[in-house]
Amino acid sequence: MLEGDGDAETRHLEQHPDRSSRSLTMIKGLWNYALKVVEIERAIAFYTGTLGAEVRLRGEVFRCAYALIRLGNTRIILYEKAPYEDQLGTTLPLGFLHDVYEVDDLDAQIARLREAGVRFLMEP
Repeated sequence: MLEGDGDAETRHLEQHPDRSSRSLTMIKGLWNYALKVVEIERAIAFYTGTLGAEVRLRGEVFRCAYALIRLGNTRIILYEKAPYEDQLGTTLPLGFLHDVYEVDDLDAQIARLREAGVRFLMEP
């Protein structure tokens, strides 16, 4: 998880004018997005029974239960509590929590984000 200003790429381009935004693109696609729901079981029943999703994985991360479902080509992770709420010291509202991207080179992407001033809430 990370936070930073939305203008990091612009700052990076200003610092490195010889690079075009095309050469900076290392994201291959969206891997998943996460939602906070009232009850995981109720949400699973809705996505599987109403929308035809399938449960791919269930588990726990940082003492927070989750279910990974697949809806077509989209992966959605359902949480009742986000795994980083305690670290943030707040209870996050229901709905969108975060998204995860697939990249060509993870180490290079992490370095690029750190260089742009991004602070990671959870280390990659």
